[in-house]
Amino acid sequence: MTGRTAELVSPHCPHCLLEGDPVSETQTHLLHTCPAAVHRAHILNRDINNLFRKYTEPYVPHSTIDVLQWATQANITLEREDGWTSGIADKHDRVRILRRGPAVFHMGSQRFAEPWLQHILKLNKHLHSHELQEKLQSHTPADSIDPHLLNGIAQSLSIRTVLSPIASNYHIIAKTPSCHAHRIDTPLLLSTLHYKHTLQHARARANTTIPTAYLVPKDHAQALLLEHPELVSIINDK
Repeated sequence: MTGRTAELVSPHCPHCLLEGDPVSETQTHLLHTCPAAVHRAHILNRDINNLFRKYTEPYVPHSTIDVLQWATQANITLEREDGWTSGIADKHDRVRILRRGPAVFHMGSQRFAEPWLQHILKLNKHLHSHELQEKLQSHTPADSIDPHLLNGIAQSLSIRTVLSPIASNYHIIAKTPSCHAHRIDTPLLLSTLHYKHTLQHARARANTTIPTAYLVPKDHAQALLLEHPELVSIINDK
C-alpha cells in the first residue's frame, strides 16, 4: 500500500491489466516482456539513433577478408583507391591527417567501399567465381533512406527481410537481398521511397498473400489502398 493514502497497490502490470491480461509486474516483465516496454524501447532506440547520428559515423564491421587476395584467386580484376581523408592545415599548408575512410575498390564502372565488398563476399562465399561476379554486378549503390530506420521498423515487426536499395547492407540486421519483392516468399519490409523499388514492385507484392509492411509515398499508398482494400494504413505522414 502507498504511504500517504494507505491504498493497496495492485501487483499486476497496469498496461497489461487494461488489455484484460492480469500479469504480475515483476522486474523482468517491467523492463523486458511487457508490450508497452517493447514499444517504448523502440522509441528510445530511435531517439538515441537520431541524436548520435549527428555526431558519430556509422558503424563499420571489422572483417579479416583480404579483398585483393580474394580477387586474385577468383580471377576478378579490382582496382584499389584510398578512401576519404579529413585533416587540418596550418598557414604553411602543412597538412595533418586526422581520419581516413575505408578504401574503395573499382570493378569496371562499379565502386565498392571495402566494408561493403567484404560483407558481400562473406554472404556469398559459397558461390563460384563467375556466379560471384554476377552477384557483384547486381549490387549497385543507390540513394536510400536511413538504414537504421529500416532496421528499427523491421525489428519492431519481427521482419527478417528488408528490400533496401543497397543490397547486402551491413547496417541492417535483417537480410537485404538484391532481387524483386515478388520473388521473396517470407514476410518483408518493402520501401518505395527511392527509385530502385517502385509502385510496380509494391503492386506485384500486394498480389501475393505473404505478410508485407510497405513504406511508401502518399500517392503510392493511395493507389495500393484503392486496389487492395484489405491493406491497413498504420501511419500517415502528412
